[in-house]
Amino acid sequence: MTAKTGDNQAPLLRSFVERIQAWQDEKKKIGDNISEVYKEAKAVGFDKKALAIVVRRLKMDPDERDMLDDLSGKYWDLFVAGKYPPKPSADEKVQVELTPSKKSDAGTSDDGDLPQGM
Repeated sequence: MTAKTGDNQAPLLRSFVERIQAWQDEKKKIGDNISEVYKEAKAVGFDKKALAIVVRRLKMDPDERDMLDDLSGKYWDLFVAGKYPPKPSADEKVQVELTPSKKSDAGTSDDGDLPQGM
């Protein structure tokens, strides 16, 4: 939707612009205040990243947070319990011989599926 242009529109436009600027200034002040609180917390020994996670989690819906906790807990348990194939040692790693591929006119590798660099 385009606003009608005319002499009476200029004051209305100015009003919108000034209100937007005022809110942007307020948003910056709030951001600065939040940063100061994080600095204060760090000064007394709290970890900023962990504190930010707590704040972010408190904004979440409790059911969503519980589901995320359950799922990430299962992933963590699976990972640390060793229920995944172990990484091969340096001696067990498969040696792959690298040979330069020939470029075709279309800029793809010999496989013809992916452009170079993909």
